[in-house]
Amino acid sequence: MNRFNDLRQKMNSEYRETIQRRYYTVTGENPNEKILDNLIATGESETFLQKAIQEQGRGQVMDTIMEIQEMHDAVKEMEKNMRELHQVFMDMAVLVQGRGSN
Repeated sequence: MNRFNDLRQKMNSEYRETIQRRYYTVTGENPNEKILDNLIATGESETFLQKAIQEQGRGQVMDTIMEIQEMHDAVKEMEKNMRELHQVFMDMAVLVQGRGSN
């Protein structure tokens, strides 16, 4: 019976630590004992964390979209520069070819 109680206490402790880590990950703050007790007692920890992650996820998605757009714009600019450089080489080839026939 003692082993069962020890195991139960260990599981409760680990669950509490898990909720504490998740809360910190989502909010950036360590929860106080009252908040932890409330989240565990009401069973709202998963709902709270899912909502917070979804809200935070939207911001991350928007940041990622902006980052992708910036990379896309940079690639388009590089492509334009490559075309201009290609044209310079083509013009130089015509000039060199023209001097060679003179």
